[in-house]
Amino acid sequence: MCLIEPISTRLNYYLRSYSTAIDIVKSSKTDNLKVMLDSFHLQRLHGNLTERVQEMIPFVGHVQISQTPKRNCPMSDDGEVNHRYFISKLVEPFYQDF
Repeated sequence: MCLIEPISTRLNYYLRSYSTAIDIVKSSKTDNLKVMLDSFHLQRLHGNLTERVQEMIPFVGHVQISQTPKRNCPMSDDGEVNHRYFISKLVEPFYQDF
């Protein structure tokens, strides 16, 4: 598996959009290229995590989570994202089993 990751914190970094990352994966026409979904970068770049994740599911190969804006514990109440809710929406399409 090869992963590509949009990053929000580097000014001259090429891949700064999840839409661009998905387009790259689609155009590759391979099964082993996927997007790394990082809740920190997705929130900073695009917001609206729940809706964006629903669009991205077929293209995600790995998930990483951390709180925004300080990149601390995702379950911290000191941040922008309710990760308990986000994870419940993220888990549904990926895990239908134990």
